[in-house]
Amino acid sequence: MSSTTPQYWLEYTFTASEQGPGLNDLVRGTADALTKATSTVDNGKVLFLFKVLAEPKLIAVVQANDAAELDAALTANPAPCFGQLVQVQCLPLRPYEAFAKEVLGVETSFQQTEEWASPPGQFYCVTVDVEYTGMTQEELYQIWKQEAMAALGVMEQGGAKLWKVVTERKVLLLLKMPTPDVLDNTFMMGLPLFKQMGNQTHTACKPIVPFK
Repeated sequence: MSSTTPQYWLEYTFTASEQGPGLNDLVRGTADALTKATSTVDNGKVLFLFKVLAEPKLIAVVQANDAAELDAALTANPAPCFGQLVQVQCLPLRPYEAFAKEVLGVETSFQQTEEWASPPGQFYCVTVDVEYTGMTQEELYQIWKQEAMAALGVMEQGGAKLWKVVTERKVLLLLKMPTPDVLDNTFMMGLPLFKQMGNQTHTACKPIVPFK
């Protein structure tokens, strides 16, 4: 089984207030608080941090050995006026390569890294939800195995970071693609889940920018 440090997907949504801090202060304060909190826990780290383009949202992937310790640190280091102005959603993650190997049976030794391919490109956040009405789980996994093999190839080239949400048929992706056309063509024409069961594979896509 995978021995990777537990990872979490955090999605922050901000609401500015005339009486409170501005949007920029909320976003920066949250990012700083998150970095400070993770630095105080065992093996804690912010792996990825992005802002959704033109929207009051931050997306972060963090790691920590102990969930209770991480929660305590996040509570002790809140963003400015955290309360009603900053809402957060947390999802437990499993590295996609571990799911591909241990559940789908893909033979791989690939290990996800924080590095991206060097050529320029636009970043995107993509959410994929998979249904399988009218087929067995075995049939779904046969198609998903083909999908995983294709996805791991993109990951090995440094253009994608993938996770499966624990206990859900949901995959979360951070992608770096040279153009929107390449991204659209990849999903619409190149991936087995979309080609063979596109009516049961639902996606949402957001352009994102690295937050520093």
